[in-house]
Amino acid sequence: MNPKTKPRESIMPAMLVALLLVSGLSSAKDTGSEAPIRKAMEAYRTAWLANNPDLVLKTLTPDAVLMPSTSAEPIAGQDAIRAYWWPPNMQFTIDRFEQPILEVEAGESLAFARGTSHVVWTTSGKTAESETNFLAVLKKRADGTWRIHRLAWYLKP
Repeated sequence: MNPKTKPRESIMPAMLVALLLVSGLSSAKDTGSEAPIRKAMEAYRTAWLANNPDLVLKTLTPDAVLMPSTSAEPIAGQDAIRAYWWPPNMQFTIDRFEQPILEVEAGESLAFARGTSHVVWTTSGKTAESETNFLAVLKKRADGTWRIHRLAWYLKP
């Protein structure tokens, strides 16, 4: 991690913006509107478990933006996301990915999902893991499917 980057301080403005974006969502507790959002988040999780970059990228909008606490700048667009998550000459496998969704709220075209994740991966014969809190803003496409539009996370202490 960049010593100049303070993970919690750097991610909070991004999370605040994301919450403001979805502040116009319906406050009614319509659990039926949660199902497609949960399905989209599950597709993201299972794409990672399939260790298939193309499947992971299909769960994102073309103009998706990542806002990890470990990066000073947002990662915008699918080409930049591919380079960030799958850099050349680095191979890894996702061994486990748990992603409990703690909160979902959906409007007509925007939604958010908030939760935690626990990921275990192997690279060069070594296993590593991380635990994070995340906030995903999802956007509804013309065909009615939902894709992750913005994704912010920070590592748990």
